[in-house]
Amino acid sequence: SQGNVQWDQTYGGVGEDFGSSVRETENGGFIIVGSYLVKTHSQGSEDWINEEVSGNAVQITVDGGYIISGTLSEDISLIKTDSNGNIVWSKTYDGKNFDEGRSVEQTSDNGFIITGCKDCDGYSDVILIKTDSAGDTLWTRTFGGESLEGGSCVQQTTDGGYIITGINFSLVLPDHGDVWLIKTDTLGNEIWNHTYGGVGLDWGRSVQQTTDGGYVIAGWREIVIGGQSDSDVWLILTDPEGNAEYLGQ
Repeated sequence: SQGNVQWDQTYGGVGEDFGSSVRETENGGFIIVGSYLVKTHSQGSEDWINEEVSGNAVQITVDGGYIISGTLSEDISLIKTDSNGNIVWSKTYDGKNFDEGRSVEQTSDNGFIITGCKDCDGYSDVILIKTDSAGDTLWTRTFGGESLEGGSCVQQTTDGGYIITGINFSLVLPDHGDVWLIKTDTLGNEIWNHTYGGVGLDWGRSVQQTTDGGYVIAGWREIVIGGQSDSDVWLILTDPEGNAEYLGQ
């Protein structure tokens, strides 16, 4: 059935503003990050805004504050705020080129796990960064080979390891990419990886572990028929080893 809009709100002024990630807060309001960090009441009216904070992903931390990942001065950034949006600390993780943090989650040890892309101008590798509770790096891992790759989402799994989804481009076919799923151990070492896709550009944007220990991936799939292309929302369900039954193109 068609959903009914209860309310809608806009935030911003002159210029182009965008929202990248939203979470519901304990009081029924919402926290939004994009061009800036916005906290709303339950009906969407603005509670406060911090224009010094921008990013691609936001999560609520165990202390009631917020953690935001994105890019600052072409480096992956991680910003911790209190419950009122005031910056507690801000970290960047230096790379050689343009790097981007696209997903962040607080881990069971109260640290943080970040994924994104290393050298995002070319999507050279998926990057995975584990920090302590103060945002200081514990270890960094990269995944990829000669092709171009990027990470979109990371979650900690019930075994203490991590699951990452993103994209793995083809070395042979131009503009061809597959959904990529990577499982790691607690130290970020790869256990297995799988790709899912057809002849077009397919991309995994979000991943969650399911109650049976498998994984569900949401993203998009490009359909190419008679030289014409279109894209659809794609949902992939796998077993705990990342094996999926799906219809190929």
